[in-house]
Amino acid sequence: MQEQQVHPALGYLALSVRDPARSAAFYCRLPGLLRTGAPFALPGAPKTVWLRAGSVYLALIAAADDASALPVHTGVGIYPRGFHHMCLSVADIESFYHDVCAQGLTIERPLQTGADGNRQFWLRDPDGYPVELMELSPAGLQLADRRAST
Repeated sequence: MQEQQVHPALGYLALSVRDPARSAAFYCRLPGLLRTGAPFALPGAPKTVWLRAGSVYLALIAAADDASALPVHTGVGIYPRGFHHMCLSVADIESFYHDVCAQGLTIERPLQTGADGNRQFWLRDPDGYPVELMELSPAGLQLADRRAST
């Protein structure tokens, strides 16, 4: 029997990218991210590559033109238009960090404890999107919030 969903949950993230195949190659180098068939077709049928990260999907959609996927300055760094960053949570950040380093991916911000109390490190994908990898800590803000709301 399927568990009834009470609260909204993130179903997928859609990123506008210059080259979906190149972006998919980057994300598939992260342990556990898998290329999958599209759970559904997108309107207009733009070239899209679908990946799965646990129970959440990542849609890499070909940008209509180069300008729609270019990063812009926001005052807090360079971020693509309308998007700040994505965070992927992992169970064992130390092991995941070593696996990512072994893949030869460029680490933008090394493994550290973030302001929210969780261990994290950061990468950028081929289109400049910031990607945070995080292990939730019992002392971190997110788990403390979950305990407080139950």
